[in-house]
Amino acid sequence: MWRVGIDIGGAFTDAYALNEETGEFRWVKVETTPDIISGVIESLRRLNISMSNVRFMFHGQTVVINTIITRTGARVALITTKGFRDILELQRSNRRDLYNLKYRKPEPLVPRWLRFEIEERVMYDGSVMVPLNYKDLDITVNRIRKVGNIESIAISYVNSYANPKHEIETEEYLRNILGDIFITRSSSLTRLWREYERTSTAVLNAYVLPKFYNYVTSLEGEFSKLGFKGVFYIVLSNGGVNTSSFIKNYPIYTVEGGPISGVFGAVVLGKSVNERNLIVLDGGSTTTKASLVRDLNYITRSDYYIGSTRYSPGYPAMIPIIEVFETGIGGTSIAWIDDAGRLRVGPRAAGSYPGPACYGRGGTEPTLTDAYVITGFLNPRQLLGGELKINRDLALRTMEPLSKKLGLTIEETAYGIIRLANELATNVIRVVSVQRGYDPREFSLLAHGGAGPMFAPFIAEELNIRRIIVPFIPAGVFNAWGMLNLDVIHDATETRIMKITISESEAEQVSKIIEELRNKIIEDFRNEGIDETKVRFEYYIDMRYYGQEYTLRIPTSYPVTLDVLKSTIKAFEDRHYLEYGFRLEGNPVELVNFYVKGTYSLPKPEVKQVERTGSVDKALMEEREVYMGNNKVMRVPIYSKELLPTDTTIQGPAIIEENTATIIVLEGWKAVKDKYGNIVLSK
Repeated sequence: MWRVGIDIGGAFTDAYALNEETGEFRWVKVETTPDIISGVIESLRRLNISMSNVRFMFHGQTVVINTIITRTGARVALITTKGFRDILELQRSNRRDLYNLKYRKPEPLVPRWLRFEIEERVMYDGSVMVPLNYKDLDITVNRIRKVGNIESIAISYVNSYANPKHEIETEEYLRNILGDIFITRSSSLTRLWREYERTSTAVLNAYVLPKFYNYVTSLEGEFSKLGFKGVFYIVLSNGGVNTSSFIKNYPIYTVEGGPISGVFGAVVLGKSVNERNLIVLDGGSTTTKASLVRDLNYITRSDYYIGSTRYSPGYPAMIPIIEVFETGIGGTSIAWIDDAGRLRVGPRAAGSYPGPACYGRGGTEPTLTDAYVITGFLNPRQLLGGELKINRDLALRTMEPLSKKLGLTIEETAYGIIRLANELATNVIRVVSVQRGYDPREFSLLAHGGAGPMFAPFIAEELNIRRIIVPFIPAGVFNAWGMLNLDVIHDATETRIMKITISESEAEQVSKIIEELRNKIIEDFRNEGIDETKVRFEYYIDMRYYGQEYTLRIPTSYPVTLDVLKSTIKAFEDRHYLEYGFRLEGNPVELVNFYVKGTYSLPKPEVKQVERTGSVDKALMEEREVYMGNNKVMRVPIYSKELLPTDTTIQGPAIIEENTATIIVLEGWKAVKDKYGNIVLSK
């Protein structure tokens, strides 16, 4: 039986298949098509395996985030508590970017005339102060019908995190009257407080729900036609997967489903090579992403902002998500000159069509890929094992107008584009490390994606990182491989504010809250036919000193006894001291949010050692002239990654090519193929 991972990128759709019985693997890269589904089906066709023999299908996609960023989602109506119609505009009194003089609030995805108020009120403790007014609901239904063409409805009542009764009643009422319409309840997505963030999350889900639901449903139909009878999993932003039948109603959970697969794959790879601290660099065709793994643990956040720019904070989504930062730099990023005469790279990209000029598909603007081809770092004849033919003359022709404007040679211009792009990619590494208080010199840089291994050496030079790992998996399909290592995850959160005096009754109350969340997760697993006795649970509480604003997430255990409560509070105080350098002796501790995570482990592909075969002479394919900057041209040996024997040292400057990526070994560096097939570069 096979398991298949499919990852959609800006220019390419990647598929990786692993035979669970024999260990055989296959991979393909195809161009991402405008309708997306055609590219997915083409990738499966080219894998050349029977879909009836596929046990698990894993899928990471960009439908959700692209729909939000391009503002091509559904027409949404928002139903909220009377007096809270303008919460999407009012947002919060503070600004996330205080010193930005060009700060702009994000434009609401729901215009004011499509926001409707209902008389109702639930208090912070869950008690009902004002019952749900059904006359207001009738008026709202009539207005929705009159407007017409509303595809999706978001419901977000004040304090529904404490008691979702009115939201549930509203959903039932709307379904009975309006019939088949997409509806999102804020309380079904998150039971955390903060009205603006919770309302924004509900609106975002409603905005992308029709498109995502139809997309997944279409994929299910196409897979069925191909004979697929296994389990179709969608990758979530929290590092897990869930069945397509469940998650297609909650698309916001999948907003960064593609990039996080590489982070999880890096954790698996880090364990095998005993590298516990990693900076994960994913260099793609349109964007470059980075994440940090410390002691083999990735960083998870419960707040996330979609579509943030240098001027706007983006839209908040209250979902658990592995922390990933990105910048608009990739292989197809376009180089240009701004009004001040400065060279710029990105964020505009040529994508797969027409693509870089060197692809020969009609591209007329110089891209980063063209620059790598011109300088000689990238193969000037072919990529993807010969499937993608490269025309260096077209790259030179496209680069010429830019070089004339700058008064430089074409090679100098191309090298300048490379250095500028790498500096922008370096900035995203600084965001995940230096700006978070971590020294990048204490981490190894794991580089994957089609452009990642080309960015990595320049980034390492800039930040004094002394070790780079390029995975044994073809770097360009590493995200797809990473998906095969994910588990089924359900989680549940709830805000219950409790000031603790450390008593037996408080321990019982905390235990009861956790039990409720645990039972909800068990029910979700049962609905998917998964035995709850095989589920691994984790329990966390967001805590703070009484009077503080922000919390720290502390692990705890279940059931919660008095001793467990005491040890959890001590763990909070120790963590607070570690993070902030002080304790508030005698100050009460407050519990704010409760979080329970259930994980059902799926079988994992084995990371195996490779045999020491081949020789350096056989691996040496050619020598190529490479422009190194400062009018310096060097003749550099080009090696095949697949033919390199293990434990053989390659001194830089050198280039190691594989079918999906190019590994650059700069002068002063050396490269070794380790026993698993990874290429390890060191200073």
